[in-house]
Amino acid sequence: MNTLPDPIYSEDGVTLYCADCTRVLPLLEPMSADLVLTDPPYPREFLPLWSTLSKESARILKEAHYCVSYSGQMFLPEVLTRMTEYLKYRWCVALLHAQTQIVWPVKHFAGWKPILLFQNGGDGKESHKIRKDVFENRETSGKRFHKWGQPESESTDLILQYEGMNILDPFAGSGTTLVAAKRLGRKAIGIEISEKYCRIAIDRLRQKELF
Repeated sequence: MNTLPDPIYSEDGVTLYCADCTRVLPLLEPMSADLVLTDPPYPREFLPLWSTLSKESARILKEAHYCVSYSGQMFLPEVLTRMTEYLKYRWCVALLHAQTQIVWPVKHFAGWKPILLFQNGGDGKESHKIRKDVFENRETSGKRFHKWGQPESESTDLILQYEGMNILDPFAGSGTTLVAAKRLGRKAIGIEISEKYCRIAIDRLRQKELF
């Protein structure tokens, strides 16, 4: 019988597993998360992970709650196809970049990034909250910890768009979602395969100046 691995960090309602999310996600309790907020890897070879994210989010999320995921644009059609295998597409948020970058295969300057919203069942009306669909990224602080990292302020803004205490990040990276959740007094579970980034995440979570 499969059992959850021991977490490498578990304090103040925040838990971090250093493991492959495809191993850990099936072992988490069903309907135990209020929000999935994550940033999976974008290259082609990682596309199957989006199917895993869709399937496990549908099982772990409470009814009518949301999976909110950053995405690249290069393989966006397949990402949408895989994510809607088990979840309902609800909206696309535009994240305006502080700096543009060239996507050479398609010869475009990328000045924004999609943040995709998917709902676990429901009718799109799980609350009366009106959410915004444009965010501006005017800082690059997240890159200090991970070359693809997002700033903590951005994760904080996204978390505040949604209700509920329990947050799940299956691709936790350097722990930005977990740090933001802890600062907001939310509970969170993170999963990260890289030992290097797990160590960075733990250091961030244990910073005395966090509060």
